[in-house]
Amino acid sequence: MKGAFSFVCTTVLTLILSARPVTASSFSTKPQATTPAIPITAHQTSEGAPQVDQPEKTDRLYHDPGGLFSVPVPSHWTATVMGDYVTLSSPERKINIHLVTMPRQHVKAAIAQAWKLVEPDFSLQPEQVSEVPSLNDLEQILSITYDTGDHREEIVMGLGQLYRDIVYVGLLRADLMAFQQRAAQVRVIQSGFTIHAMVDPDLTGVEPLAVDEQITAELERYIVDAMDRFKIPGVAVAIVQDNQLVYAKGFGVRHLGHDEPVTPETLMLIGSTSKTMTTMMMASMVDEGLMTWDTPVTDVLPTFALAEPEITRRLTVRDLVCSCTGVPQRDFELFFLGHQLNAEDVIDSLRDYPLFTDPGETFQYSNQMVAAGGYVAAVAASGNNHHLYDHYVSEMQQRVFGPIGMESTTFSFAEIETSANHAHPHSINLALIPSALPLQVEQIVTPVAPAGGVWSNVLDLALYLITELQGGIASNGVRVVSAEELAETWKPHVAVSAKASYGLGWFVDQYKGQPMLHHAGNTVGFTSELAFLPEAKLGISVLTNVHGANFFTEAIRFRLLELVFQQAHQYDSYATYRYEMLRQQLADPDKVIRKVDSAQVAPYQGYYSNEILGAIEIRLWGDTLLLKAGTAVGDVRLRLNKAGEADQYVVFNPPMVGLPVRLEVNEHGDSIIILGMGVNEYRFERLRWATDDSVFYNRSAMLLD
Repeated sequence: MKGAFSFVCTTVLTLILSARPVTASSFSTKPQATTPAIPITAHQTSEGAPQVDQPEKTDRLYHDPGGLFSVPVPSHWTATVMGDYVTLSSPERKINIHLVTMPRQHVKAAIAQAWKLVEPDFSLQPEQVSEVPSLNDLEQILSITYDTGDHREEIVMGLGQLYRDIVYVGLLRADLMAFQQRAAQVRVIQSGFTIHAMVDPDLTGVEPLAVDEQITAELERYIVDAMDRFKIPGVAVAIVQDNQLVYAKGFGVRHLGHDEPVTPETLMLIGSTSKTMTTMMMASMVDEGLMTWDTPVTDVLPTFALAEPEITRRLTVRDLVCSCTGVPQRDFELFFLGHQLNAEDVIDSLRDYPLFTDPGETFQYSNQMVAAGGYVAAVAASGNNHHLYDHYVSEMQQRVFGPIGMESTTFSFAEIETSANHAHPHSINLALIPSALPLQVEQIVTPVAPAGGVWSNVLDLALYLITELQGGIASNGVRVVSAEELAETWKPHVAVSAKASYGLGWFVDQYKGQPMLHHAGNTVGFTSELAFLPEAKLGISVLTNVHGANFFTEAIRFRLLELVFQQAHQYDSYATYRYEMLRQQLADPDKVIRKVDSAQVAPYQGYYSNEILGAIEIRLWGDTLLLKAGTAVGDVRLRLNKAGEADQYVVFNPPMVGLPVRLEVNEHGDSIIILGMGVNEYRFERLRWATDDSVFYNRSAMLLD
């Protein structure tokens, strides 16, 4: 599809505040449990901390008649045996995944042979062929993305995995929008595909090694090396074990081009890891009887509404923070309008969002919904449905930050600006070169503060992790929340993959049989990672001052786990693979990025408007095409495919880096601008009142200031 989907996957705009569990490939055959997680029970250990039990089976399993593999079939999907292969189809039949086994041969040839079996006339050419590193005993994993030509809204992929004498092939053909809507269910299939001959390492009940100087020295060597390879400006790491801070250190600089070092005290924006703190606050309110998890939202805030009245009536407080109601991720609105929105606007906007799926059907990540959860809880506590942001911040200080002793943690940008030790946000351009951004670009998180607005450092986050590990008791002995209600936040509510689910603000996961809870965060210029293993009494916080560095922050987490559980040093190969895929998609020399043809784009200069995102401005500055949206200015360039043909326009620089831009003409001959793709596609119509050249250039002369 000429690179379009690659940009959809990597664009900064679709990742703001987001966090996703990482998987090894599009159809990775990782040996693991074959059933997706479902709501589980939590009980207290003798130490008072909740313990997470293993999930029970839910989704159906398809078993290969030859006994070679099994795979989960998500709710409402169908599995149809088609002779020598099986096809899994989404409810609307817009996603089809074909599973084929082939005798041992070259994996690329096996994928081609599988396509001829499934679609005899298949003739698409590979656009990208990638060797995926194996995190287990698979001999080879090969992933192919196909060029779908002018069919921009279609994804076609193939993946082959060689084990012993069999090549296990997965083929995917999907409508882009359907894929975006049901990505979590595709992950359930991908991660639940199990080769029966393989055995998954099991660390259940294994005690980790103590985090000592030998382990931290090896971890530090890895961090320094990875920072250099992945171009990370700065990072801070803290580790807790047995309810004690056992390690904290900073690396690199707070601001590229400056000498001030990152230290454990350096404040950074933690993004979506804020969600875990919001649900801890909500749990404390349940303790006090101010609400229950199953209180109808409209009982607390009668004006609250979603697009569907029946679902609005049934929606509970729990549903606001479970990522399971079908409300989609709509971060473009935050990026374009965040500087002018308030808490009340965010809640009001939810009534205009069409639901992608039925409640409980699949994982749908929405920052606006979690923000509503925090604000609704603030109403329950204060009895006031005005000034929601102020009430929320006050409750967080009184119920979470204060009792735990998180003295440096704040929502205030004014405090950050005057702080002597805060990091600056950074992001990369399409050449993978990082640069610093103004601190103000991060203010778009303020209206969704419960979902991603916390500033903190790794020392405060260590205190927070200890509170989680101690079942709601802070390191200073203060009971912040009951173990029972804290355990509610750890219970899975909707499957994200075959092994991972989303709880209430946490991803509920495991590391080779060891229960693990984690959450990552991304903002315009920061990445965070927070994880703990309750049975191992181990936790880690990682903060870095560059956007989209999850492959790096997760690699630090997994390197620690490899060291303390004495596992092979494997995960770095996958982190490196993820970085290489990003490099190829953004900076591949075969996909040259060049300046635009001024004569070709000149007719598109002017002002445009979208009913949701508001106004944008397009204009030429020499041979550079500029897109202005809110306070951001994007350098729009032409991307070429491998044949040297014009592919698509795309924003080159942060903070809108990777955003697809289409310059088109509507049925009336008027120029239009289309930003994004699929479910995140927005059409902008020309504003007639703003086409006068003198008005245009007078106003836009400020764009490069």
